[in-house]
Amino acid sequence: MPVTEISLNDLRRAASALNESGTLTKLGSCDARFGVCAGRRRYAVTFDAFECTSVDAIRKSELEELDFAIDMPAEAWAKYLRALGTKREKTLAELDADEAIVKGDNPLQRLNFARYHRTYDALFRELR
Repeated sequence: MPVTEISLNDLRRAASALNESGTLTKLGSCDARFGVCAGRRRYAVTFDAFECTSVDAIRKSELEELDFAIDMPAEAWAKYLRALGTKREKTLAELDADEAIVKGDNPLQRLNFARYHRTYDALFRELR
């Protein structure tokens, strides 16, 4: 059964699975620290080179320290996660183009989303 709610433990397991899969080597180096906002839950995810090095719960005030945040209501995250691996699947980049889900004050740091979005999708695919 697919995960439909993002929890800290699930994100950490997904990061470990992604690190072990070899997928990050194929996708290329990623250096970014971004937020995942799912309803009232907020997490910081850090990628250094070919590894997801940390996933932590954070406060709303800590979001401004990150490159950007992917911000969707919990229901939208559930819909995105359920659709992964199906014909209805949309990438985070497609969702951002449709609904502007990527938030951030610094335009240069926000470019890390566009630069590495396939890596972020790979992380969330590991939640399935």
